[in-house]
Amino acid sequence: MRERSRTRGEQRATASIIASRVGRLYIAAQSGNQNGNSVSSDPMKNRLLLSLLLLASVLAPGVVTFAHHGTRAAYIVDPAKERSLTGTVTRFRWGNPHVYVLFDVTDEKGNVVHWGAETRPPFVMAKHGWSRDTMKPGDQIRITIFPAKAGGPYGLMSKVFINGKLVLDDEQTRLQTDTDNQ
Repeated sequence: MRERSRTRGEQRATASIIASRVGRLYIAAQSGNQNGNSVSSDPMKNRLLLSLLLLASVLAPGVVTFAHHGTRAAYIVDPAKERSLTGTVTRFRWGNPHVYVLFDVTDEKGNVVHWGAETRPPFVMAKHGWSRDTMKPGDQIRITIFPAKAGGPYGLMSKVFINGKLVLDDEQTRLQTDTDNQ
């Protein structure tokens, strides 16, 4: 499973902190004092600091722009490549940007493999009748996923059966679109 991606709020906060630090450096240079040391009033240093401040404020919104991806960027959304797995839920995460389930599958050699799968954001899944109580550790699931392009034991949920009951059939929607607002 990939590392937790930062939320848009966290990205904005990071950009704000960077801009704030550069701004404080600029103000310190203007006042001639930075950590108790004397700074010359060289106009080139002031221009450099001002340029860095402007660059940080211009680039900061771009951090948020690159934060999200379409599902086709990370998964092989092709019915011929789908995998069906049966396992036991170990963790269910109901949160942005996507709902995740972690589950254990016993492979043909008898080894337990830890798998992960994601689906749409919570507000979309709520429209499908899901909630933070849809799955719990110990539930038996049969899940069909579109595999990750990078390989590894994770994928994009297509169909999910919990304790024998169909709770998600998203295959046709996934094949028609790669947006998260269905």
